[in-house]
Formats: sequence, C-alpha cells, structure tokens
Amino acid sequence: MARLSLTRTLSFMLIVSFLGTLYIMVLYNSCDCSIPENQKLPIVNVPQLLFDEDGVPISRIKAGDDINIDNNVNVMEDEKHNDNYREEIVHEDDEGEDDDAEDRDHLDEKDPHKLAIIIPFRDRLEELLEFAPHMHTFLEAQRVRHHIYVINQVDTHRFNRAALLNIGFLHSKEDCDYLVMHDVDLLPLNSDLKYTYDMVENGPHHISSPQLHPKYHYKTFVGGILMMKNEHFILTNGLSNKYWGWGREDDEFYVRMKEAHLQISYPQEVETGYETFRHIHSTKRKRDTKRYYNQKEESRRRDRITGLDTVRYEVSSRYNLQIDGAPVTMLNVLIECDKDATPWCDIPDSV
Repeated sequence: MARLSLTRTLSFMLIVSFLGTLYIMVLYNSCDCSIPENQKLPIVNVPQLLFDEDGVPISRIKAGDDINIDNNVNVMEDEKHNDNYREEIVHEDDEGEDDDAEDRDHLDEKDPHKLAIIIPFRDRLEELLEFAPHMHTFLEAQRVRHHIYVINQVDTHRFNRAALLNIGFLHSKEDCDYLVMHDVDLLPLNSDLKYTYDMVENGPHHISSPQLHPKYHYKTFVGGILMMKNEHFILTNGLSNKYWGWGREDDEFYVRMKEAHLQISYPQEVETGYETFRHIHSTKRKRDTKRYYNQKEESRRRDRITGLDTVRYEVSSRYNLQIDGAPVTMLNVLIECDKDATPWCDIPDSV
C-alpha cells in the first residue's frame, strides 16, 4: 500500500508540472514580448564565444583567433567623447602657449633692451632671499627684461664693492646692454621709479637719489642704486679698484662721471620721499669703516690708475639659481690684491 501511495504522488506531481509549463507557453505566445529593435543592446565580447550576425554562437574561440565585435555604437560614442576631451585640452594648452608667446613678444616690443642687475655681495643671504623675488616682480610689472648677477666675494681680503661691480659688468655686458649697480639691502617700493632703458639713454640715472634715499642725502651722493648704459660705464673705465673696506668708492665714481661729461638724472614726481625704499640692512652686521696705512689720504684722490681694465680676479664657481621664480646668476670670485699699491686690502696683524 505504501508503494502504491508513493507512485500516485509522483504521477500527480509530474502532471501538475506539465500543465504549469503548458500554461506559461500559452501566455508567452499570446503576448508581444519581443524587445524593440532600437532598444536592443549591442553584442559584446562574451569570453570564449563567437557569434554570427544574428547573435547565435557558432564555435568555441581558440587561442590566437581574431575576434571581430561589432560594438560601433559604444566605440563611436567613446571616440566622440575622447576627441572632444583631447580637442579641449589641446585648445587650452595652445591658448596658454599663445598667451605666453604674446606676452614675450609684447615684452620684447615694449622694451627690447635688457638690464643687468649687478649686486656686490658677501654674507648677505637673508637680504638676497628677499631682494631677488622682490626685484623680479617689480621689474616684471614694468615689462623690463632683466637678469640678476650676484658677485660674491669669497677671498679673505676686505670687501671691495667697486671691484665686484667691475667684475659683474664684464660678465653681463654680452647679454645686457645696460646695468644697474644695486645694493642688496635697498628695495624700491614706489612703481614711479623707472628701470627702463629710456631713463639712461642720455646719461646715468640715480634711482636712489639724495632726495629719496633713506639714509644719505648729500648732493653728490650716487650710491645705492645707479643705472647707466654699457657705453657710459666703459667711458668712465668703471670704478676704482683701490677701495677696500666700506665707503668712498661711489664718491670717486661721481668724479669719473663728471670728467666724462655725463649728465646724471634723478627720478621726478616721486612723492614718497624717504619712504620710497625699504632698507633691510641688519644692524647686527657692522660695516668695515677702518682706514689703514695711508688709505684715508688715497681714498680722497681721483684714481687714474685702476678701473675696469685693471681689475684682477678669479672665478672659483658659477651657479644659475632660481629664488622664488627669480633667475639669478651667482659668481664666486677671488679678487687679487696688489699689496704694494693697496696694502690696506687686509687688516694689519698688529690691529
């Protein structure tokens, strides 16, 4: 009886399953369940299967077979997107390059000359780190092509500002057609101070004039920041090389300019007075103002022996630097001293 009951149960389940399947087939055939043509998904690469045009698998893929997948819709959309992206990027880059080129052309057209900023230097790193980016920004605003030359005295002699300026000129004159002798601790603040070539066409231009310099106001003062074209610097034979220690070399240079019949000009209509510059010289660094041997008497005389054509030195190293975007060339130099002519280039042992 148990076996008969199990057989009847299985038979009943088979009949129910058959009738259910038949009912589903009837429903499917009686409705429009096909996917609209414009909504069919493109055939994609199903691994290890190859399809014919109707989407029917026709064989297994073997290693090395070429597979052609018709996925033009997606490919075209991707290419369109990629092309637009590339075109946009290229357009932006080209536009930027054009702007840079236009700026450079405009800069060259505005001022085709180039200024050498010559800095006599020793142990002034903090001032230089502030000076270089400040001057670079200041001159860029005036569209002045320029380069900063730091002439760093690395020998053991006393500081010789004048000789360092002569050396700076010799190393900049091929690339620049005018120069400014610039103290590293004096920063111009007023944009009315012009560093353009037209200011020196007819003679030297004393930017830190006695009416504007924060410390020195005597009439014949030409120190701090003095600009001139190369021809005029050569005409004066540069500065005297006998001034070891601090001071007096610019006073002697004033006499040289007068003897060369050079007319010195000064900034006009600058209304900031003694606030025109920021003086960043550290008071902790004492100036070497001592006079030894007959230095005091010699420093008051016009030097007709030394100058641009007699400076003797050695360049121990040269570096091209970037200080916060400002291009700087630093020359480490050793100046030769003629002990017979200027024994005061070194501090005497007895002192």
